[in-house]
Amino acid sequence: MKTYLIKKRNTAFLLLASLFIFSSCDDEVLRGHGDVVSRTRPVGNFSAVDAGGEFEIYLKQGPAEDILLEGQANVLTEVSTHVRNNKLYIEFDRKRVRLNRPVKIYLTTPELTGISVSGANSVRGLNEFQVDDLDIRASGNSTIYLNVKNAHTIESDISGSVNMELNGDAQHQEIDISGSGNIQTFGLSTKTADIEISGSGKCDVSVTDKIEAKLSGSGRVRYKGNPAVSTKISGSGSVVQVD
Repeated sequence: MKTYLIKKRNTAFLLLASLFIFSSCDDEVLRGHGDVVSRTRPVGNFSAVDAGGEFEIYLKQGPAEDILLEGQANVLTEVSTHVRNNKLYIEFDRKRVRLNRPVKIYLTTPELTGISVSGANSVRGLNEFQVDDLDIRASGNSTIYLNVKNAHTIESDISGSVNMELNGDAQHQEIDISGSGNIQTFGLSTKTADIEISGSGKCDVSVTDKIEAKLSGSGRVRYKGNPAVSTKISGSGSVVQVD
């Protein structure tokens, strides 16, 4: 009888503990509700952006740094924006977020040197950016659309199913794709390009002088122009000139 009562008490304790744990986990989920509002925030000097989570980010080149957030009020209070080493970090304070309205972030900066996104972020340039060297790193299901002007080197490193489109002009671009990502740069005129693809990624470039391409898997490179082309292919990948 005593053993039975002990087992019964243990079972009840475990049941209560489980209910407490599940209740606590549920409390940690951020669920958006209410009207959409706009909020400005003070921000220090930054030339690079690092975002993790699920944001719609709109970039504009302007005379001074500025940040405007748009979304449901209870969600915006959980969005962290802080600058460290000249880089603006954007993320949710909570790990679990369920949105029914997008969180839009409008950023203005005089200079852009880097973009790093992970998760399901989208980044779109609202005007043409005059840049020197630009480093782009993206993973997950992120998307990036950007126009650049007079760039020296643009380095793009993507993984997952990222989609990216660049337009404008640059001296050189370096592209590294792993996974099924897609980089569309027919609208970006460059002199040279170094391309490396592992997996089924795809890349379109417009190059005048020289292309060096290394492919493993079923990746594909299409190029416009009449550059010298050096390739190293293992698998069913291809490098093809198009009109």
